[in-house]
Amino acid sequence: MLTTLLCADRVWDGIAAEPIERGFVAVEDGLITAVGRQGELGSRFAHAARVELPAATLLPGLINGHVHLTFSASPTPVADYLADATAGPCVLTLRAVTNLDAAARAGVTTVRDLGTLNDVAFAVREAAASGRITAPRVITSGEPITVTGGHCHWFSHQCGTPAEIRRAVRRQAAAGADLVKIFATGGNLTPRTNPFAPQFSADELRACVREADRVGLPVAAHAHAPDGIRWAVAAGASTIEHCMFETADGVEFDAALAEAMAAARIAFCPTLGAGVRRALAAPDPDSPMVRRIRGKLPAIVRAMRGMVAAGVPLLAGS
Repeated sequence: MLTTLLCADRVWDGIAAEPIERGFVAVEDGLITAVGRQGELGSRFAHAARVELPAATLLPGLINGHVHLTFSASPTPVADYLADATAGPCVLTLRAVTNLDAAARAGVTTVRDLGTLNDVAFAVREAAASGRITAPRVITSGEPITVTGGHCHWFSHQCGTPAEIRRAVRRQAAAGADLVKIFATGGNLTPRTNPFAPQFSADELRACVREADRVGLPVAAHAHAPDGIRWAVAAGASTIEHCMFETADGVEFDAALAEAMAAARIAFCPTLGAGVRRALAAPDPDSPMVRRIRGKLPAIVRAMRGMVAAGVPLLAGS
């Protein structure tokens, strides 16, 4: 059994309050088997290959809980996506591979993709798993579920009835999805959708979750508005994406709903950094979107702190 010792100035296991100074990580056949101080090694691992990493800090691989493999990180992600999509799936796949390479170089070892055309998402997932591309492990929903003309309709199943939603869930399960993504409210990226109102009814969200439960898949629900969050939680979604309690006029944090999420172990993934980055990088600092994000940011941060204080599981996603 091949053992490699990675020796660095600092090693942090992700749990301890402080890193280990002059630490080591032992890896055997691709698996971490021990973490500790170099001074305590003694004759242990005497025959291991030793890799010295002076001035480095080792830490567990990062998990990005919310990505879109074929989006750019520019201030104009929709325009970039539509241009790539017009050029064809090969160009979209190149974007996904480039994004995954950048994630791996940043220390991300797992990504959860929540909206990408099936032909791209499942192909790069398998390429990453087989080692044909440099990439983190990919967990993907493939094509999400939205209403006709709804948020991110460019790569989604557009559904208008509970029956169509159930059919979309079954199609994704048959295609090999790891989870189901549904847009419970409108979003900020798609013109003529409303992030402050639900796209689907409570009954439609329940139809999605029940069908996903039947085929053994968790459901990630995109929801900005309080009603969208409330209905997705009542339906039994596994995670709420964004979850900012936004209304047209402000932020209406619901402490009782946060407690219900904590009790049901429904996690939230706020993706707050993405909106802040877009606001700061926007070419027009006086645009309505920029003013909205900047005006609401303190209240959104207070809502996020309220979620954490209530014990709602928190996911990190960009």
